[in-house]
Amino acid sequence: MTDGDNTLGEYPSKHLPDRVHAIARAGIGSVPIAGAVAQVLFEEVLPSALERRRDAWFGALGRLVDDLHGRFEDFDPASLSENELFLSAAFEASRIAMGTHLEAKLDLLKNCLAKLALPNDIDDFVALRFLGFVDELSPEHFVVLAYATDPTGWFEAKLLDRPNVMTGPRRAIADAAGLPVGGDVLAIVLRDLGQHALATPEMLSGMVSESGLWDPWATDLGRLLLGFVEEF
Repeated sequence: MTDGDNTLGEYPSKHLPDRVHAIARAGIGSVPIAGAVAQVLFEEVLPSALERRRDAWFGALGRLVDDLHGRFEDFDPASLSENELFLSAAFEASRIAMGTHLEAKLDLLKNCLAKLALPNDIDDFVALRFLGFVDELSPEHFVVLAYATDPTGWFEAKLLDRPNVMTGPRRAIADAAGLPVGGDVLAIVLRDLGQHALATPEMLSGMVSESGLWDPWATDLGRLLLGFVEEF
């Protein structure tokens, strides 16, 4: 994008002249053997992977729009060209999509765009900040956030027997929830959710009554984010 020009440039490709690419080639080529391998990686593998991810992502977006058109009679795909919030979110989501191989994260991005493609009352700042959370966080964060939002519903949806615990820390219930993360990974996830004010993991410690064991420990912001990224 040039000064005074609001148009988007082409996607990078091995056919597109690029000053940074040329400089990198010159530097890599000066290193024998390892440099030659790195040059092949830089010239062939990475551009090809980028093109593959781009094509897959835009194909998924096309299917998403078709699906919305089929499910909602009042939805007009042509109206998206005038929906500035959707366009901004689509550009940002596409940037994020190019940088991940995780299908779960791509699904989260598509769910966000689906929300914004349909009539909504989502504030522009909130929508784009929530997309930022999808970029910063991992699918594991959202799984744990889903549990934190509704521990009782989690056990019911997973057909899990509720632990026979009369009193104790909420962590005892969480440990029986079959969360797909544990150990150091869970510790990182809990820390991140707390730092982003999406949940209050400190509620997992401390003795509480039986009814208190099942209290949600996601914040209002966390619940809003979860609703934004969930499929509907």
